[in-house]
Amino acid sequence: MSHADTTRVQTVIGDPVGENAPVPRAKLEAIFADIQSDLRYDHELNGCLNCGICTATCPAAHYYDFSPREIVQLLWTENLEGIYDAMQEKIWACAQCYTCAARCPFGNSPGGLVMLMRETAHPYCAASSSSRARSSTDARSRSATHSSALSGEGLIRAR
Repeated sequence: MSHADTTRVQTVIGDPVGENAPVPRAKLEAIFADIQSDLRYDHELNGCLNCGICTATCPAAHYYDFSPREIVQLLWTENLEGIYDAMQEKIWACAQCYTCAARCPFGNSPGGLVMLMRETAHPYCAASSSSRARSSTDARSRSATHSSALSGEGLIRAR
């Protein structure tokens, strides 16, 4: 095999140990193209000094495996595999408080980028986005049931 026949570009991404099916490179490129085509993308991503202020001030980063700086770096460097991986779990830890955006010296908004990634995850990463949406819906319904039970006991006044 000659050097001209080899390529460093990975055609699929997959977990070599787990049962996850490989993701074709065309799908990864389509996901990134959808994120990048959103009008908000250029407003939310201006560059990165890699200073870490966003992660240092992020409440979610203190409790979860989440780093706003990592999200910015993945999108800035166009790391397709990393973007897809982050869309499976990491972006769902963001509280959308936008503290990162308020502190970034470059004016980036990692919270806004996470919002774009979440919106893109619905059509492309249905398993991760639907399970996240379902768990938040279940929590709201449990909360509503709990509130109605308390209001029936006279602890919470009905409006």
